[in-house]
Amino acid sequence: MLSISSLSKPNCLIVSFCFCLALFILFLFVLEIDFSSLNLSFQDFPEDRAHVVNIAREICNSGGSSGTVFNAANEIAVASFLEDKIKFSQIYDVIYRTFDLMPLSNNLSIEAIYEIDNQSRREAEKVVKSFT
Repeated sequence: MLSISSLSKPNCLIVSFCFCLALFILFLFVLEIDFSSLNLSFQDFPEDRAHVVNIAREICNSGGSSGTVFNAANEIAVASFLEDKIKFSQIYDVIYRTFDLMPLSNNLSIEAIYEIDNQSRREAEKVVKSFT
């Protein structure tokens, strides 16, 4: 595909798109994957992280602002880990603590979601600072 793109005239990039679309259709409709023939194995979820699964289930069941709080806390926690501010194992603690600090709401206006996101990020930053 790259060679087709590179050799095509600027106005002919549609050729590359059509090639990708043809491959997509081939994989989607022609090639069938038989999952029963695959040798897959799964491990149990670590017990020390079961609380994260429970929070995820609660988010799915309750809706409201819980997803916004979880997402904001997770983004701050992962960014803090990547910046070497916290350990990997503390990502979950940042999420738990932020989730516990934030009041949940069913007000899902754009303005409310924006404010909940900002407040959750501020609380998550405070939690990260408490580790250092």
